[in-house]
Amino acid sequence: MQNSIVKRRSLLQSIAVLPALQAAPPYRAWLGPDYWANPLQDWRSNANRWECHAAGGDRNVFWLSKEIAPTPTSFEMSVRLGTLAPLPANAKGWTGFRTGMRGAFDDYRDTAIRGLGVDSGITADGQLFIGSPNLNNPRVNSLEDLTLTLTAQGNRYTLKAGNQTVEATIPNEWLSGGVALVCHSGDTPTRMPRRTEPMAANTGKPNQARGGDMCMWFSDWKLTGPFVVNKPERAWGPILFTQYTVHAGVLKMTVQLAPLEGDESPATLELGNTKQLRGQLDTYSSTASFRVENLKCSAPDVVDSALGVNYCH
Repeated sequence: MQNSIVKRRSLLQSIAVLPALQAAPPYRAWLGPDYWANPLQDWRSNANRWECHAAGGDRNVFWLSKEIAPTPTSFEMSVRLGTLAPLPANAKGWTGFRTGMRGAFDDYRDTAIRGLGVDSGITADGQLFIGSPNLNNPRVNSLEDLTLTLTAQGNRYTLKAGNQTVEATIPNEWLSGGVALVCHSGDTPTRMPRRTEPMAANTGKPNQARGGDMCMWFSDWKLTGPFVVNKPERAWGPILFTQYTVHAGVLKMTVQLAPLEGDESPATLELGNTKQLRGQLDTYSSTASFRVENLKCSAPDVVDSALGVNYCH
């Protein structure tokens, strides 16, 4: 049985499924392999910008492949943003950055979903803040279209929007970690975050229900500086998962892709360097299926006598 498992893994490693993606459709939920959107269905890519088109608590996009080093001294993060529709006078919420993010389990995947960090941004009524708003903080006149820039020198943060600036000192424990864009409907932060153990396994963060008025667009998100760490191995997609069987020389495989609405490009299945098959994407399920008959083995088959299955290299 152990040999069978080894042969299955060997087969999987010999197969690469590469979708031949064309130009993106007008709207697409998936933002790209370097980003994790929370929740995915409330964000979309539209031409050269991202849109949080469904308002709710703590909508955010986590940058999978970049983070701030454990001993940071400087970085700069900027984004251009604006409202998708005019905000009512009584709108509650904020938009901007989250930095120094970490989850409870010291794993970037947990951080992407449940990580806490320092919030810096602009409230619905235009007030700039770092950590939490203050009545004396400056305000911008409109959130319709502006560039937000956060710079750090040691633990001193400066946030700029238009011709307004606010500064704050950040506790050392929140200087390093992941980063995210945030579009939040609801109450603004009242203090620096506090780390607590999760009440139960696989629980999400609180205050993430749909509702409110903060629907924003974002473009040109940048994070630069000598203490920005690139993590390209964390990128994920457009191939998310594969499932396959091999029986009597017939390979059957289903590939689960990220949501690629409107993209009907074929996917390509490569077997080693010699054989290629093309399969059409099912845009409703974001899957592609392949069937390969007369699969040839480069070495004698390993036979699982209990199941009557031949496994190829």
